[in-house]
Amino acid sequence: MLIRYTPGSQNWEGRGQMLEAFADAMPRDRPLAPEVTDFRPFGVFDVNEGSKKGVIEVLKDMQERSTLTEEEWASKTKIMQGDWLTARNLRVARRERVDDVDSMERLEYVEETSALWHFALQATHMLMRVHFGNSTLDRSSLATHKGLLHRTWDASKPNYAAAKALIRHSLIARLLHCVIVIKGLGSWDDLKNWTPSLKDLHEVTREIGERFTVGSEAIKAQSIGDDCLAHSIYFIRDALFFCEFEHAVAHADAGRVLRVLKYWAFSFEGAGQHNYARECVEVHVKWKYELPTALRTALEKAWFVNRWGVHGRWIAADLYLEQCNFWVKRVFIASGNAVTIEYIMAKGSASVEAFRDISHLVARFFGDPDRRRRHKEISFQNDMRVLVEDMINEGLHTLSRDKPRFVPAPPRKSKGKKKSSGANDQPQSAIVDVFNIGARAWQNGKFSQYIKSTTFDPAVGYPIGGAGVEAKDTPDPETSVLDNGTVFDNCNDNVITYDNYNDLHGVEDEDGSVGLGALGGGGEFDTGIDDP
Repeated sequence: MLIRYTPGSQNWEGRGQMLEAFADAMPRDRPLAPEVTDFRPFGVFDVNEGSKKGVIEVLKDMQERSTLTEEEWASKTKIMQGDWLTARNLRVARRERVDDVDSMERLEYVEETSALWHFALQATHMLMRVHFGNSTLDRSSLATHKGLLHRTWDASKPNYAAAKALIRHSLIARLLHCVIVIKGLGSWDDLKNWTPSLKDLHEVTREIGERFTVGSEAIKAQSIGDDCLAHSIYFIRDALFFCEFEHAVAHADAGRVLRVLKYWAFSFEGAGQHNYARECVEVHVKWKYELPTALRTALEKAWFVNRWGVHGRWIAADLYLEQCNFWVKRVFIASGNAVTIEYIMAKGSASVEAFRDISHLVARFFGDPDRRRRHKEISFQNDMRVLVEDMINEGLHTLSRDKPRFVPAPPRKSKGKKKSSGANDQPQSAIVDVFNIGARAWQNGKFSQYIKSTTFDPAVGYPIGGAGVEAKDTPDPETSVLDNGTVFDNCNDNVITYDNYNDLHGVEDEDGSVGLGALGGGGEFDTGIDDP
């Protein structure tokens, strides 16, 4: 990121070699070789799959549309991806049919797995919930950066691309300011004139990692009352995890994906997103203890799609499904009162890929894709300057000893009328480490509860913990400090919309930037609210 986005870096001597050196230094753990994915969409089904019954019905409809008999269909494993709810409904349906008449009815042929883009969607929600904050009280918050950048999207109905762009651009600006602090530079112009060697970059990135991404450094800052520095450290760490996840998806590296999910099991739990925290654990338990090697390899490969067969251009498979839905529902199907479900099914079952390729051919012929890129890049650099100069004025990444920067938590909503004694009413900080909160929760009974509610025992039935309904999660007092009156306080529903082009697409062409667009959300310079 420093090589790509530092102002003036285009003129650095040996910039190409620097990018190559850092690309080679990225971790690898069983990435797939690049190849064009052979994907053949089934088309549209008139089934509501948001329930156990719906999941069973859609599987039955797939079997019938495939023209295979039930015996042929059930004789080979079918991998079914979806969000947390889809995976859970399938598990519960199989649990209730464990004594049914045959393999088809017992759903033994289906292997469910949670899909990666939905994890990214929930991680975006988590980052916004934990770090959006309050622009008046916390100058390190995303709310502050949203205001400085004049991002006008509605925080009560955020869309995925806008939220992701705010997170990414805020992260890049913070990293640039960290360089200014480490190198003792005084201004944006000084940063623009900085001409590091490869050795300098290694030293700077190492120091950023040691000083500005480690929880222990945030704890030190909070111990002397500097919540703003602590908050920025937590944000940089959490946002870099998201970037690591996206880079892993872009290279179809399942090993790296699983490592991030292990950390997100804690962060989701600490942020109150218990369903996806459990789903992270479900994936790890399944991968480690239940799956044979061949099936695990098949499930990992099914996570990814590569339209071009180009290195670094993989996307999440469920994102590809959402892209197909977008082209069917919003581009190729006419809108109006005359549209029937039969019409939608007929058009949606046509060759969406052919229509999509024709659209891109026409756009490329008229020069549409790259027309605004230069303008976006200039706007992006101006945005970075605004954020960095504000951080310079605030001294954000410098420990503030003389002027404490305490960020108070919002007052808790009390149901009773009991008055406080006032003796121990110390103001509580709004800045917490959700990773540590989640780790304590798993250690203090959550994992035992998970095992009891999901483990099958042939002698006593399924599950061993009782009726199979997970225990109701109670609000965590530590997590309640994150509630700030925004839509992100809702941890039970998906509050981030993804119904426009920017939400679901990244770089579309074969020569697009490596590693971008693996999780959608527009290009690297997009704000997330531009027209397609």
